[in-house]
Amino acid sequence: PNPRRNPAAIAVKLERTRRRIEAHLPTHAKAAANYLGPAMAAWQARKEGYDEIVMLDEHDRLAEAPTSNVFVVDAQGTLRTPALDGVLPGITRQSLLEVAKHEGIATYDGVVEAAELEHAREAFLSSTSIGVWPIASVDKQPLPAPVPGPVSARLKTRFDAITAGEDAAFAHWLTPVD
Repeated sequence: PNPRRNPAAIAVKLERTRRRIEAHLPTHAKAAANYLGPAMAAWQARKEGYDEIVMLDEHDRLAEAPTSNVFVVDAQGTLRTPALDGVLPGITRQSLLEVAKHEGIATYDGVVEAAELEHAREAFLSSTSIGVWPIASVDKQPLPAPVPGPVSARLKTRFDAITAGEDAAFAHWLTPVD
């Protein structure tokens, strides 16, 4: 995320330039070369008034943002995210999937088409540094109000409580530091 701007909800650009090809540089190789192309695309998108980009994989399916994972809530209320075979296995991504299951929210981890983000009921990005960051618009087209949507708001509230040490059900995730 842009450290100078961190609004409550963000405008994203669906970056239609394909991300790196898996055969040349594996997704799980968290290295500087994996960040250069996305960083340049994000810089250009910020000049165009967007807060962040969401990239597609080599098959033109939803992948991830440069340093965060993407989640979409479909019309049935299912939390959908791209499978690990094409994205970095984020700790926050995995944590949110576990929290969603604990909350009784249906989850799907697999192929997510770009159109699913464009027509989502709600969507958000996640990472250790941003937690849950609701998406307000995609390519300047607003997602349905309210933003954050009910699933995003519920997950954000629960995740924030967990990371603040205020949720006994997930206390085992935390290590006290003296």
